[in-house]
Amino acid sequence: MGFQEGFKKSDVVTKVCFYFVLAASFCNWIAFCTTSWIIRPDSHVGLWRSCGGYGSIEGCRPLDGAPSHVFAGTQALGIIGFMGMNIGFLLLLLFMFSSKYSGSSETKKLAGFCLILSALSWTLTIVVFICYFKVEYSHVSLGFSFGLAFCALILGFCAGIMVLFAGRGGAVNPT
Repeated sequence: MGFQEGFKKSDVVTKVCFYFVLAASFCNWIAFCTTSWIIRPDSHVGLWRSCGGYGSIEGCRPLDGAPSHVFAGTQALGIIGFMGMNIGFLLLLLFMFSSKYSGSSETKKLAGFCLILSALSWTLTIVVFICYFKVEYSHVSLGFSFGLAFCALILGFCAGIMVLFAGRGGAVNPT
């Protein structure tokens, strides 16, 4: 089944879910990979790197393997949220466009579960990250990556709930 055929055969709720998850995945990727979660006067901090001026040297340094258990936990939760969103999107694509999985209630339920799990994980990531940095540093501002992570969790959660209530997302008539 092609993209056009699968999209035409999907019900309205499934189509809306597709657009929600597409936008959530875009936000998910940018939030996960960029260094603008926290903006400090001298640097920008993300989940994986901190970039800015360090004395007379400007550049980026990795944060993976940081000695803070709280920060390592935040990274782990971010990975779960990131992967959950990607898996949920893949399952939704299979549900809508694959003749083998089209209209499969198991695929639909698993996609909804992955999207909701991703949203919950992103929620914990955001809460722990902001609490950690508000305690460690007093002069911080939230960056666009933080906002995109928040958008990803809202869109992913809404899409996960809608996927669970969606009809048959592209049932194919055998010809």
